[in-house]
Amino acid sequence: MKYVGFALILAYGFCTVMFAQEIQVNLQKKTSAVTTEDSITADAEVAVVVIGYLNYAATQEAAFQENIRASEQITKALLGAGLSKSNIETEKLRLGRVEQDDK
Repeated sequence: MKYVGFALILAYGFCTVMFAQEIQVNLQKKTSAVTTEDSITADAEVAVVVIGYLNYAATQEAAFQENIRASEQITKALLGAGLSKSNIETEKLRLGRVEQDDK
């Protein structure tokens, strides 16, 4: 009986100690902030589009003025389609004499 009483006291003491433990959780939040900034540019694949315009006029000056008018309209249409002005180039402008039979 002594041993049973001692065992009960020991078990009671053990349970009290076991349940008396307190788990503390530190709720202080620590935050790590990472900030990064980067940029990258890459040229799109290149497409070369050739637009030709052919006209006839009575004089060289009239043909030249008509070519300027047409090239301005073509440029406006390309800009309106979303191309940037830096991507539009004029490669050549040719004026030549044509015989009546060559038309």
